[in-house]
Amino acid sequence: MTNCNCVNSRNPQSYSGVNITCNVIDPTKLPPDSPLLHAQPQCYVEPNASGMPGCCYPGNYYINNYGPGGFPPMPPQGPNSPANTRKKRIQVLTDNYIKNLEAYLNSPSEEHRKFAAQEVLKRLDEDRTRYNDPALNALINKMLQDPACHKVKATALTALDTQLAQGNDNTVAILQNMVQNDKSRNGADAATASSILLKMSSPTKLVDVPKGNSSNSIDPGVI
Repeated sequence: MTNCNCVNSRNPQSYSGVNITCNVIDPTKLPPDSPLLHAQPQCYVEPNASGMPGCCYPGNYYINNYGPGGFPPMPPQGPNSPANTRKKRIQVLTDNYIKNLEAYLNSPSEEHRKFAAQEVLKRLDEDRTRYNDPALNALINKMLQDPACHKVKATALTALDTQLAQGNDNTVAILQNMVQNDKSRNGADAATASSILLKMSSPTKLVDVPKGNSSNSIDPGVI
């Protein structure tokens, strides 16, 4: 049996057509310190046509904003609704941080350059709205032209090939030169550059995908 604030007294306010009656107290006739000022209205339901008693409604039924059918309204749905989002900590792209990344990419140490290249890839992957960030794309261009470390160049190619980075006019020029002149790795990098140029010939757009889909995520182990 459902517990509710049903009453037998009949000093009611009736709700037309639904056989629901609630006791309502006029607050203007109560002293300021009366506990009844904070009491919820007590409601009961008249017997239905079959003579069976109706279902009793809770005292807060007419206080809460219930939706159609007597249920609370559904929370808003959509890609940005609380049900489909979660908190995530990401790196803020400050001027100082970008300058430090550039300094690492200019370092004579291959380890420093590889570390910075991975950082650029992570910053693009953690927030997909950064795909056209001018500073990150400028760093991608620098990585494409690394003088000695193929892993740095390969990281930039991965970011472009998976469309984590959009690139710019300078990127196109660098890739075109790579297609024509890069003979390293039996022409594998030139082939990748050609594929990227094809993708860059058409714009991209964001679409809704099922929650948890991570088909564009990058596995650092493949670089």
